Amino acid sequence: MRKLLIILCLFSCFFVQARPLKTPGKSGIVIDYETGQILFEKDAFTPIAPSNISKLMTLYTAYTQIDKQKLDVNDSFFVSEKALEGIDTGEVTVLLKVGQKIKIKDLLEAVAITYAVDACKVLAEGIAGSEEKFIEMMNSTAKELGLSSSSFTNSYGKNEKGQAMSPYDISALFSKIISQYPEYYKSFNKRFFDYDGATHEEKTKYVYNFGNKNKIIWDMRGADGGVVGFTKYVGYNIVASAVKENRRLIVVLSGLKAQGSLEEINLARAREAKAVMNSVFEDYTIKTFFKTEKPIAKIDLMYGKNKFVAIYPERDVYFMYPNNAKHNIVLNVSFFDRVTAPVKKGQIVGNIDMVVDGIKIDSYKVIIGENVRSLYFGPARFFENLKQFLLLFIKR
Repeated sequence: MRKLLIILCLFSCFFVQARPLKTPGKSGIVIDYETGQILFEKDAFTPIAPSNISKLMTLYTAYTQIDKQKLDVNDSFFVSEKALEGIDTGEVTVLLKVGQKIKIKDLLEAVAITYAVDACKVLAEGIAGSEEKFIEMMNSTAKELGLSSSSFTNSYGKNEKGQAMSPYDISALFSKIISQYPEYYKSFNKRFFDYDGATHEEKTKYVYNFGNKNKIIWDMRGADGGVVGFTKYVGYNIVASAVKENRRLIVVLSGLKAQGSLEEINLARAREAKAVMNSVFEDYTIKTFFKTEKPIAKIDLMYGKNKFVAIYPERDVYFMYPNNAKHNIVLNVSFFDRVTAPVKKGQIVGNIDMVVDGIKIDSYKVIIGENVRSLYFGPARFFENLKQFLLLFIKR
């Protein structure tokens, strides 16, 4: 096993003071999507009333059932009378009607784009048989994901005792959706929910219901999804994500204040999230140590058709920090000196630990970059065996 110790001291060499990152919200967090590194947090581990944002867990729970092949997105659920009970007049719906048949993929899009309460309830009942059983699934999933500050009492974002998530948990769950279900994540970037179950007249009359309320996808280049919510106890909330120069950030802000029409309020919180992410994009430096397309080293390959094989980091190894900050970074890199053929692309042969200011913040796998067959029996294999024996003998 070969070990390398790389010690770095990172600091800004410019005399430009980075703008202090702040938000008028009561709490919030910004994370680097790739590493999970927390770039900013303000009371981010305290549970809040998440409102619509809790529907991320409704969606994630449904996505996992599809992933396990327990659901097919092209199957349909019937809209029951029970599913539509208790929906307040002012809540957003996509006008589902008792007895209507709607495809699962349409329900998923209705929740992701519009946060429709009726779509959440039909989805929950169709998957688990009842709202109560689905809530059990949501809480079980939260526990499996390690979302320790999250608990759920309904599938549709109603503010009530026991319905809670911390900004950190929200960012972690949203990150999971982006990484595990990229195809479904695309729905969050759609501006309007359009399906055959509502008439053109209904969609025109209730255009707000069918539109995406997260205006950041209109207002910020690179923004591609998120959810907004409101409760009178907390204020306005938003979770959003954006990509700039291959760097993805996730922001959660809670307790924002806004006035005006619904459109003005939605635009105001989108612009606050945009301002926070732009501040990080502009005032944070990214230092890349290893990239997935560049080999770390070449190691000896025993009994292979090649003498050496290149090894790579499984993902880019980098660190983000404010321009005016200083950090001591240690990379502990360890990998095998030699491996025996055959080897497969992606085979793990080592590890990289990143330690920042004495604290381990991430770990990366070191993998083989190509498939290499072993030598067949014959003269080539005989001489290779002899060579390896002599090398071992000499080292002794």
